[in-house]
Amino acid sequence: MLALAIWLSAAVVGSIILHVRQCATPYAFRGNPAMPASRSAAMLIVALAVLASSASGAEAERVGAKIADFSLKSHFGKEYALHDFADREVVVVLFLGTKCPLAKLYGPRIAELSKSLAAKGVAFVGIDANRQDSLQEVGAYAQRNKFEFPILLDTGNAIADRFAAARTPEVFVLDRDRVVRYAGRIDDQYGFDDGVGFQRPAPGRQDLLEAVNEILSGKQVSVPGGHAALVDHFADHFAPADDFVVAGH
Repeated sequence: MLALAIWLSAAVVGSIILHVRQCATPYAFRGNPAMPASRSAAMLIVALAVLASSASGAEAERVGAKIADFSLKSHFGKEYALHDFADREVVVVLFLGTKCPLAKLYGPRIAELSKSLAAKGVAFVGIDANRQDSLQEVGAYAQRNKFEFPILLDTGNAIADRFAAARTPEVFVLDRDRVVRYAGRIDDQYGFDDGVGFQRPAPGRQDLLEAVNEILSGKQVSVPGGHAALVDHFADHFAPADDFVVAGH
């Protein structure tokens, strides 16, 4: 029985580690050296013990930063630059990952938002900074969700670092001057509260939509930073080894 409990615990830890690896960008682990898998698991256990007291204000700290022009190629090989959207009042930059469970869940919602806001002068730009995502996987993810906006490949993580993007999905809303007015989650359907991860039947607050509408109305964004989700806290405390492999995944 004890052996079974240990095996189940290891399986749960392994699944969480895999989830973190899939949903955190390289920026989240910047400055943390790779470590053996056993030490990674130990770090995760420590992280679980301190999640409830972890700070979640990183999003708000990035608000107010002006984003300089940049250019990246899409998975089709076409180059896009931020100045290509100069005629748009608002640009929403989304950091996405094809393997992240949350990015998969939010795919259809992102597509719907991008289409409904396009008529209001809002452009969506996806960025994939995960080196494990192949061109084929990025293309399949975009096609499956019927995205009508480009997904750009940030293979060197230079743009992710500029935004300080640490997880996927993570959104940054830029105003007409390309100043970050909102940084954080898409909505509050998934999150972490009092040490427990949660999932609501439907979002109570649509943070991204609210921020965009407030900017378009000439208002200050009332909530400029969405609260961190469960994986955000994991990424703050845990650096996975590049060679870590979870059996069965």
